[in-house]
Amino acid sequence: MNKTSMKGIPLHELATVRVGVEALITFQSHILLQQRSSKLDFFPGYLGMIGGHVDVGESSIEAIIREVKEESGLIIPPSECKFMFNRIVYNHDSGIIWSILGFKIELVEELMPIESEEGICKWYTLEEALNLKVLPSNLYDLQKALKNPSQMIYTYGEIKDNKYSVKS
Repeated sequence: MNKTSMKGIPLHELATVRVGVEALITFQSHILLQQRSSKLDFFPGYLGMIGGHVDVGESSIEAIIREVKEESGLIIPPSECKFMFNRIVYNHDSGIIWSILGFKIELVEELMPIESEEGICKWYTLEEALNLKVLPSNLYDLQKALKNPSQMIYTYGEIKDNKYSVKS
């Protein structure tokens, strides 16, 4: 898909559009990441932020609270969810355009996550995470968000042959 073919055409006519959410959960100098199940089709075994899709009729805040609870067992109040980023990703392999809304959640006490069918959640320092196999889109957002916590992040990326690249 080239940029000139997109001009003036509604996204839903180019591809299926889906909305998702992700959470950058921090406690002091640690971030909570989930090692994705090896059974998943999309980047199996990688570390990533907790997240998922937004259900029909659900707000993005309701979705991130639900996803965090389902995948980690943590119960987060809505007031703790601060909008941090918007990432648009075009997946050439599936023909889906994802709009991912990211939220930063700063915990005041360390909570211990549970294991779920989606993967295993664990606390990492940023230095540890940067040396592990982190989802490329999440790695980009982690580096940006933790260097300048008050900055909003807007990115566009593409997935082709199960490889992610940031375009902006």
